[in-house]
Parts: sequence; C-alpha cells; structure tokens
Amino acid sequence: MSSWFWDSVIWADAHSGAVMAVLTLIYSVATIFIYFVNRAAVREMRLEREEETSPYVTADLETDFGRGTVEFVVRNIGKTPAYNVRIISDPPLKGMLPDRKPLAETALFKKGLPTLQPGQEIRAFFGMWHNIERDEQGNLPVFHFRVSYEGVNRRRKAVEYISDFNVTGDITFLRTKGLHELVNEVQKLRKEVEKLRGIKQTSWAWFSSNINE
Repeated sequence: MSSWFWDSVIWADAHSGAVMAVLTLIYSVATIFIYFVNRAAVREMRLEREEETSPYVTADLETDFGRGTVEFVVRNIGKTPAYNVRIISDPPLKGMLPDRKPLAETALFKKGLPTLQPGQEIRAFFGMWHNIERDEQGNLPVFHFRVSYEGVNRRRKAVEYISDFNVTGDITFLRTKGLHELVNEVQKLRKEVEKLRGIKQTSWAWFSSNINE
C-alpha cells in the first residue's frame, strides 16, 4: 500500500478523539435532518387525510338556462358534516321578487346553518335570468360569497367564491318549457275555451230570439 494510507491511519490513531467528535457531529446533524424530514412527511400525510375526510362547502348562483331561472345554492361536497355554516354576500343578495324578503335578510344569511350534511344542498330562488339588470356600463352584477364553517375537529375554515354573470351574459341558449310554463299554457287554453263558449251561448241566444220572432 502507498505511504499516504498508512500516514492517514497513524494520523487518525493519534487524533482519535477529534475524529470521533467529527463523526458524532455528522451523525447528530444527519439524525436531526431525518427527524425533521419525517416530521414534515407525517404532517403532510395528516393534512391530506384531514382534507380527504373534511367537509367542503360551496356557495354559488346557478343558472338553469333551460328554464331561465337563477338560484342561490349552498352545497357540501365533502365527506363529513359541516357545522355552524355562515355566509356573507357582497353586495347583499336581494332577489327579484318585490313581495318577498331579500335573501340577505333571511335566516340562511342572518343565522346560517347549524349543520350541512355531506351531499346536502340548500336552494333559494333568486330570479329569472332575463330580468337581471345591467349597470350603466352594460355590465351584469358580480357577487362575492364568503363561506365559513367548522368540521369534526371544530377548526373553522373560510372560503371565498365569485359569481360573475358576465361570464355567461353573452351566451345564447334555448329555453325549454317546464311545469310552470305548461300550467300557464293550460290556463290560456282554458280562457280561450271559455271565450268561445261565451260566444257560442251569445250566438245561440240571438239565433233563438230571431227564430221565435
């Protein structure tokens, strides 16, 4: 073997204390590094597990283009119940029915929901799509919803959503008739039948009076 190898052995033997101290330091640093890496991995796994099993509440204004209706919908798409659900709308939702209480003043917004089960949704009629008014610049309204709720661990979570009618404002859609429209058509037909019946009765009375004369 070369002389440098034996020289290294002799030097390490002469300085064994310093060598052991360096090796111990390296071992300690490696142990601390592995500890923090494992801790981060465990924390990440725990967060992923909580996300997979936690509630997830959404809020949006959904448009049924077939019927032309707009509804405010709160939905839990998570796997566990959501508790103490609170909703804030900016600007406040008023709805389009003048004889009804504005949505922002209903219990859904004032008190919230004590519990929202997985897959459960709450729907509230907002108005008809064709009745939504544009501002002076021709823009449709934009609503911001802030939803906060608690999971089984009772930690509060807040999420924000945006409902922008301008996204679909220029879309042309084919409207289909539902039960409400069918009832209106039947009522119109009934009025026409009653009108024809009245004309028939009037004509028969006039004909009968002329025959008797």
